[in-house]
Amino acid sequence: MHAHTAPALFKRHIDDAALAQYAAAFGMRGFVLKDHDASTTGRAYYVNRMHPQVQSFGAVVLNRSAGGLPPSTTGPRSCGCRRTIRSTTPNSSTCPITRSSGAPASSFPATV
Repeated sequence: MHAHTAPALFKRHIDDAALAQYAAAFGMRGFVLKDHDASTTGRAYYVNRMHPQVQSFGAVVLNRSAGGLPPSTTGPRSCGCRRTIRSTTPNSSTCPITRSSGAPASSFPATV
């Protein structure tokens, strides 16, 4: 599961620490923190320190606001620290998968 939590540019109804508390209370093993405007790896690190009973993962979203990087430049071989890499918004002109194949990005695996 992924969640859009505070802090963020837009109002969010829950923050990282509260999500970890809910996840632990409901017996979840972990979750992914997601933000359209920045990497959440640093936030996940601190959530894991504060709530070791659940595992939080950071993510990188490849939207234009985060630089619009093509997924090929951030593949699993480029950095062992990231576990989730999200593609750009489906049908985005910055998404090389959509641009080259004509298929919507949503038809491809979302994580690597």
